[in-house]
Amino acid sequence: MTKPPPMRLTRGRVPGMPQPASGDHPAPPTRQPSLRESDAAPRPGAESPAVSTARERQQDSPDQPSRIRDRAGRHGSAGPGADEPRPERNPYAGQGTVPLNARVPVSLHNRYKNLARELTRSGYRTTANELYLALLHYGPTTIHEARDLAARFRAEKDQYRGEPGRPTTPRVYSSVHRRYQRLAWALDDAGVEDATMTELLLALLHLGPTDAEGARGLARRWRTLLAA
Repeated sequence: MTKPPPMRLTRGRVPGMPQPASGDHPAPPTRQPSLRESDAAPRPGAESPAVSTARERQQDSPDQPSRIRDRAGRHGSAGPGADEPRPERNPYAGQGTVPLNARVPVSLHNRYKNLARELTRSGYRTTANELYLALLHYGPTTIHEARDLAARFRAEKDQYRGEPGRPTTPRVYSSVHRRYQRLAWALDDAGVEDATMTELLLALLHLGPTDAEGARGLARRWRTLLAA
């Protein structure tokens, strides 16, 4: 016994919708991607998650140069010695000098006079006034440093007790003179009795170089500054 042919089903027209023309077939419904698929599929022109992750790891790697170093490298290598500090420029260029009147114990006065004489004999010409200027330049710049300097000198100045003072009038740069004048006033306002410019100068001379090698190093550093 033969099976009857399968029944062909025809899709009827939905009421209210136009009937398609003969030969036309309705387009299949468009399938919208799921949320999981849209997240996984890369957007046009965008990197895949694997490539993006690899790039982030490469940027975070300590072996890779940072963006700051890259920016500096684009302007060319700084070359050797780039990390070395630049020499200090002469802060006294074109500046006048004024006398600083002081009475220096004879032993201190003779010490710097002899140091200058010894250096001159060895071929390095200098003067006691040059050493004074160098000491004043590299001396204190704040009230705290000035207070410590005065305290150290006062703790050791008994060794000059009874010595006559030799009048000394080094010529110092006007800005240096004002600096030590203000430091002395600040110390006086802070309650440090009898703080004067002379005391600060004596403290620097007392704690300064005691041999020719130390004096030469001080003078050389000072001249390098003036030549900058």
